[in-house]
Amino acid sequence: MPDRLRIWIQMAVFVAIAVALGWVFLAIPNIELVTATFFLAGYFLGPMRGMGVAVVGEFLYSLLNPLGAAAPPLMAAQVFSMVLVALWGGFSGLWAEKMKSTIRILYFGFSGLLLTALFDFFTTLSFLVFAGLNQKSFIASVIYGLGFYVLHIVSNFFIFLTVVPLSIQFLQKHGRPFIVEPGPAEGIES
Repeated sequence: MPDRLRIWIQMAVFVAIAVALGWVFLAIPNIELVTATFFLAGYFLGPMRGMGVAVVGEFLYSLLNPLGAAAPPLMAAQVFSMVLVALWGGFSGLWAEKMKSTIRILYFGFSGLLLTALFDFFTTLSFLVFAGLNQKSFIASVIYGLGFYVLHIVSNFFIFLTVVPLSIQFLQKHGRPFIVEPGPAEGIES
C-alpha cells in the first residue's frame, strides 16, 4: 500500500476512534478518552497530521453529538483546544522516548492535566461569546462548574498517566504495520 494512502487511512482510523470513544462515554460527564486519542494521533502521526485528525475528529464529534451539536463558539473552542492537544502529542512523540520511564509516565499525566485544564478554560471562555457573559457571570459560571472541571482534569490526569503510556507501548509493539513514522516534513507535503 502506498505510504500516502496509508497515512490517510491512519488519520481516518484515529478520527473514527476519537468519535466512537466520545460516544461510548457520553453518559458519564467529563470522563472521556477523546483528548487522549488526539494526543496519541499527534504522538504517532506527527504534529501536522495529528492536528488534522483533531480538526476533523472534534468537528465531527461536536457536530454529530447525540446530545446535540455544539454552538459555533463552543465548537470553535473545542476544535482549537484539541488541535493544541494533538500538537502537544506530536511534539511529545519527537522527544518523549528519550525520557526515563517514570519521568515519561509522569510527563504524560501532567500533560493530560494541563491540556484538559486548557480545554475547560477555552470552552468556558466561549460562553462569553455565546451567552454574552460579563466578567462577573463568567466567574460565577466557573465556580458553578468547578466540580465538573476538577473531575475532568483529574480523570484525564489518570488516563494520561495509565492509558496513554499503555497505548503507546502496545502500538509500538503491535502496531508497526499500521504506524508509518513521520518524516522531517510530515504532513506538510501536498
